[in-house]
Amino acid sequence: MQYPNIAREIKEIKTGSNQVVVVFQNGSTIEAVVSNDNARGYRCQILVLDEFRMIKEDVYEKVLKHFLNVQRQPPYLNNPKYAHLKEENKQIFISSAWFKNHWCYEKFVDYRNAMLKGKDYFVCALPYTVSLYHGLLSRKFVEDERSHDNFDPIAWQMEMECLFFGESEKAFFKFEDLQKNRSLIKPFYPLTNVKYLENKGKRKKSTKMEGEIRLIGVDVAIMGGNDNDNTIFTCMRLLPNGDSYIKQVPYIESLNGQHSEKQAIRLKQLFEDFEADYVVMDTSGNGISLYDDCGRILYDEERDIEYPAWCAFNNDEMKNRVLDKNALPVIYSLKVVKQEVNHDIAMSLRADLEKGRIKLLINELDAKDYLTEKHGFLKKTPEEQAILLNPYIQTTILINEMINLEYEIRNGFVKLNEVGKNRKDRYSSLAYCNYYARELETKLKKKKNAVDPSKLFLFKSPTLM
Repeated sequence: MQYPNIAREIKEIKTGSNQVVVVFQNGSTIEAVVSNDNARGYRCQILVLDEFRMIKEDVYEKVLKHFLNVQRQPPYLNNPKYAHLKEENKQIFISSAWFKNHWCYEKFVDYRNAMLKGKDYFVCALPYTVSLYHGLLSRKFVEDERSHDNFDPIAWQMEMECLFFGESEKAFFKFEDLQKNRSLIKPFYPLTNVKYLENKGKRKKSTKMEGEIRLIGVDVAIMGGNDNDNTIFTCMRLLPNGDSYIKQVPYIESLNGQHSEKQAIRLKQLFEDFEADYVVMDTSGNGISLYDDCGRILYDEERDIEYPAWCAFNNDEMKNRVLDKNALPVIYSLKVVKQEVNHDIAMSLRADLEKGRIKLLINELDAKDYLTEKHGFLKKTPEEQAILLNPYIQTTILINEMINLEYEIRNGFVKLNEVGKNRKDRYSSLAYCNYYARELETKLKKKKNAVDPSKLFLFKSPTLM
């Protein structure tokens, strides 16, 4: 409406559920289509692929690219004088950067190389500094974003700085291994305190499968701040599958700058909401403060409930540290101070990821379809949408942390190190869960392979004559 000359050229605009198109007076059109197999049959002269990193490569190769199969034939080409002015069809790729193992990076490199050779290609990057320069983005907004407790430097690098990311040669975990495990669609959502009070006193129906075991892994930090100091809770489901478990990670939560008693109360809230069976934590260093608070009866003012004391069940010294003799034995105590323990924890997690045995939540962008269908995502407030997306975002941050861990060999053992200001607290929380899950799998295999005495048969050799 602001440009009468353009408006005069438009014949019709359709914005129905099945068709979004602008029709011009001369017969030209601009049409929006969904990038999937259902788009077969469309034709165009200019193909614009918006956020093309989200488009599957086979959909682009088999469907979208073939939109360009028809050349425009304007009447002026019939005049030999203008035959040399034939217009070539064009493709325009638009996207934020992504991981280097994705096909979008290969496409970017191909176009860049072709441009440098003087061919008819063009590539450019527009980082956030361009918006800062032109006043479209405020410096305060940038500083606030970068100061958040859950600030993800890798995601910022890709989204705002136009830099593709790839793990280094020293990376212990490979992006491909982590990405192939992102197949879990449904997350777990803890109860809000209001929801808990509304349902208090009502009999809760269990959501656990037969034989299922649920764990919460804890990596502890006591002091607040913006560096390596988040306390992380990782929820893991162990679903029986023969003589092993299918491991699912439906929820990750981070706390920053909380007193150990508040952390203990939050952990006990999650333990109840998640119907957990065991908590796995490092009871050395900062972990001892959280363990001591978990070893006391705690009153939760927000939920108006008293939680029983807990104690370790696999370490007599830690068990005897708890004074309450009625403490529930639910804590698996880890002492990750020895090189060999850290080595075993890291190696077992990488092995399970390589074998595809740990199911992580799908990407938050892909999750929006599920959330829209099951939770009415598009009708929610921004705050409610953030809560729904949080488990998926936490999983993305976990993966970014893990591919940024570099390793070295010391005395024959693997040692993982953070790069720069990157963290490894989510890795540790997940790795603790997986370490105890492996121990439970060993017990399950022994149980499955044990001989049932009721099925034993005695045979006697025939008497020799």
